[in-house]
Amino acid sequence: MSTPFPGGFLPPPLPSPSPSTVSSPHTSTTLPHPRPRPLRPGSGREETTRRWVENALLKVSRRYVKKFQPVEMRGDGEGRGYERMGDVCRDLGEVVDVLWRSGTPSLQIPYLFNIALAVSTYLPSFPAAPGATFGLLRKMDHALASLLVGKDVASGETLPGLEEEGSGMSRTDMVRSKVYENTIVRLDEALNRGTAYDVGASSG
Repeated sequence: MSTPFPGGFLPPPLPSPSPSTVSSPHTSTTLPHPRPRPLRPGSGREETTRRWVENALLKVSRRYVKKFQPVEMRGDGEGRGYERMGDVCRDLGEVVDVLWRSGTPSLQIPYLFNIALAVSTYLPSFPAAPGATFGLLRKMDHALASLLVGKDVASGETLPGLEEEGSGMSRTDMVRSKVYENTIVRLDEALNRGTAYDVGASSG
């Protein structure tokens, strides 16, 4: 694993996009404050959160698939096929926020890795969007690095549910961090493709 920077997973060699590409009214790089205690396993609230996350990720996947369909089949409104990586990052960022706010490592860790895999899969299909993509990855970096050590790497606060365990990640989870590192590699490849940059996250 790379030397921690700044949250623990993003390696130092990654280029930093200019402020003009980072700033977007639709992209936030900060995580919300989590609830004080994790959701009780098997509770209605945990199931509701899990179902919301799964439905949100399914919606993102369907919109990605529609991108490759004929124009007349791509739909319209919020369900239409994606045209920009910025829109993908915005929608996935909302899922990351819900997961982090849940304060529940048993939900956060597997779904964050699923999101990393999704980003890695989707990136090559769009023009590079450094601002939105770096924003999402920095948010995920903060979350995953914090779960690795059991406390918020920015504030030093112990994470909900990890007061005694320390790290929220098992050895298997640490191996799965390779999925996240692969996302970083794909981003670097996308930024060096020489294609036109999609620097914003459009609405819709």
